[in-house]
Amino acid sequence: MDEQQKEHKKEKLKWVPSPIQSAMFLFGTAGVATVGGFTMVLARSMKNNPHDFDKGVVPEKKSMESGGKLAMRALGRATLYSVGGFSLFCFSVWKLMGVKSLPEFTAKMQSIMPRVPPAKTGDGKDIDWEELFEIKKPKKEVSKQAASDLE
Repeated sequence: MDEQQKEHKKEKLKWVPSPIQSAMFLFGTAGVATVGGFTMVLARSMKNNPHDFDKGVVPEKKSMESGGKLAMRALGRATLYSVGGFSLFCFSVWKLMGVKSLPEFTAKMQSIMPRVPPAKTGDGKDIDWEELFEIKKPKKEVSKQAASDLE
């Protein structure tokens, strides 16, 4: 009986989850924890101050807007500022460098910036990202025999 339990434990330890399974587990756990925490905080604030909680949901006066509308307006403005600001930054760099096309910009940036070496494993071999993430390339060539069989 004791040896059977040891063998069963060894068999259990042989299974190793893939990176995608591990990521799904971590993100799922984090998502559930986030939603649960937010729900608990919302329920606690609603229980402690129901009158103040309702103030944020429904506007009291005609001139005031609800908390949800205010948050959406703030999100819209923040998005506009961040996208606009980064676009202005990119345009400024483009004009200051005096380039006319994207390939010229790429060549100039590669001459200015240091080269980033490819990632290597502990053995010193290059990492094959397709193999790492198990990306399967579709077959592009169809044999003549298979094509004639389809007709």
